[in-house]
Amino acid sequence: MAGAGHPHKWLVLTAVSTGLILGILDASVVNIAIPTLMTGLSATVAQISWVLNAYNVAQAVLFLTLGRLAERFGQRVVFIGSLIVFTVFSLACGLSPNVEWLIVFLIGQAVGAAGIVPISLIILLSAFPPREHGLATGLWGSLGTLAAIIGPPIGGVLIQYASWRWIFFMNVPIGIAAVGIAVFVVPEFRRDAGGAGIDLPGIVLSGAAIGCLILAIIQGDSWGWGSASVIGLLVAAVALNGLFLWWERRAPRPMLALGLFRITPFSVSTAMMIIGGIGIGGGMLLLILFMVNVLGYSALWAAIGTVPMAAVAMVLSPFSGRLVDRIGPRQLAALGAILFALAFILLAQLDEGSSLWDISWREAILGFGMSFTMPALTAAGLTPLPETSKGVGSGVNSTARAFGNSLGIAVLLAVFQAVGRYSWPFIVAAIICLLSLPLSFFLGRRIRT
Repeated sequence: MAGAGHPHKWLVLTAVSTGLILGILDASVVNIAIPTLMTGLSATVAQISWVLNAYNVAQAVLFLTLGRLAERFGQRVVFIGSLIVFTVFSLACGLSPNVEWLIVFLIGQAVGAAGIVPISLIILLSAFPPREHGLATGLWGSLGTLAAIIGPPIGGVLIQYASWRWIFFMNVPIGIAAVGIAVFVVPEFRRDAGGAGIDLPGIVLSGAAIGCLILAIIQGDSWGWGSASVIGLLVAAVALNGLFLWWERRAPRPMLALGLFRITPFSVSTAMMIIGGIGIGGGMLLLILFMVNVLGYSALWAAIGTVPMAAVAMVLSPFSGRLVDRIGPRQLAALGAILFALAFILLAQLDEGSSLWDISWREAILGFGMSFTMPALTAAGLTPLPETSKGVGSGVNSTARAFGNSLGIAVLLAVFQAVGRYSWPFIVAAIICLLSLPLSFFLGRRIRT
């Protein structure tokens, strides 16, 4: 099956796409609901910030762990289990009596999402033959982008005409349907059934290191980068990461085989994921702030204003994925880095007289860059990995994106606060994206299996 792919690969795509959309949709919806949640739950700004932070930190911490569990116990069972967890905690979130319980239930929801997103990708790569991995990653990216597009409008309608609780309740019937489809359609791709037990120390150390690092980055602006809390978290992250690397070299069955990073396309694609995440994560937040604070858009209209980028990426990603299969990842990744930089330089030219059209066509260039870059990096990085390591490889992939997004938000917000102008953060984002250009030449001319 590895050479020809699964005979019902399109049914498998349909099954995992339902779960993938569910896992990504909710995060984009919650962003729109923040003002309403503050009013409805009588929450302070500090409390409401944890509504987002708790979900993001928990998800980033668990990507690696869920990827490894999928390798050990089977992708199907972990994927379906993650869907069930996500659905149950979505119901709990909707029933939350106060903001404290909402934060607790969101952490549970993040556990499910941390399994749904990376494992759905590995299931697709298992179902499609290696010669079509570019197409598979392009389709996966397109579906994820679709969820990000429809999330804000759906959230806005539910909040305006129903209640904030329905942004969570709507996940329940979708989740039940996704579980039912997955049970009957998704095959079992067990990778490491004969392996030793789970590397519990590795799971704990990696999770703690990632958690401390992401939390320090997220809270750096509000707590102060020189505060004892942030410095303590950064020191703890470095120490815990050192312990993790020391343990993984000695563990009889390591959670993350460090030798994987000797596979050049994997290590390079991981670095480029982080760099791209810095630009996109921070750049898009600054663009939304610009539309709200300078142009006077509402939060909902600002979110809708980002649709052109996502729409272009959604439409083009499958075609770009096909190009990756035919001409290789190097050229497309390099072109994507150039387009990212060009778009951010053009965004730096916006001012208080700019129109929605001025923003939209610049965003479309970002969408072109995203459609070229993401399928190329994902396919180039994951296809060469051993079959028993693709799950944890996908976890590394997702963790790199999450880390890059968080770091980008912190860095570009710090630049904005230092200079007080929106143009400079966009210029910094352009420079950061260009840093990935020379790395693209190490991805190889063709996808290596």
